[in-house]
Amino acid sequence: MASENNGKNNEQVIRLDDILYIVMKHHKTVLGIAVIGFLVGILVSFAFYVKGLAKIEYYATASIAVTSTNQDGLFSANSADPNASDIHLAEDITDAVIYVCKSDVTLNAAAERLQLIGVTAEDIKPRLTLSQYEKTQIIEMRLVWDNAEEGMLILNAITDVVPNILIETLKIGDVSVVNPPKVKTSSLSFVDVKIVAICTLLGAFVSAGFFLVKYFIHPTFLHSDD
Repeated sequence: MASENNGKNNEQVIRLDDILYIVMKHHKTVLGIAVIGFLVGILVSFAFYVKGLAKIEYYATASIAVTSTNQDGLFSANSADPNASDIHLAEDITDAVIYVCKSDVTLNAAAERLQLIGVTAEDIKPRLTLSQYEKTQIIEMRLVWDNAEEGMLILNAITDVVPNILIETLKIGDVSVVNPPKVKTSSLSFVDVKIVAICTLLGAFVSAGFFLVKYFIHPTFLHSDD
């Protein structure tokens, strides 16, 4: 801390390294109180969860298989049964099918099919994850939603509406259900990340602020290390 005299004014200039020194000097206490804040955040989250005030998120999962049939439901040789080239073609178009499944057209059609009020593609898209299973024609679906039954219905609706959209857009392709939708909750669903983060940061800032204020009030060297 440096001092400057200008006439009758006596200003104390606080440098950044002063602040860093104070925080580092008491870093164990600051970290300890931050940990306490972290634990308090978990307890508050759990209290909200018990009282039904916490927002619980459900994970709806399903898997579908892509086929390379045309609009008549037939494969390349106008056969009802696929050959090796049809299977390879299905694997090749899986990425395109994933893109179509997550498109605004498909997601809006799924929401309209279920008559979900106020739910659009913009609500579903960031919560929907689609991935190809080990370069096969299988697509794994995962939807994070705040209503278990509604989450399963959305995945079902996507599976129902996408075949017609594939024919309209890619002129080829169909999907069939491998694993029907099922729902589970996270084992840590009672933890609200925002509450925990706020409590942790609050503990760190309050403890650091306490030592800074204490230093400003009593800015003298108390030890030779200072």
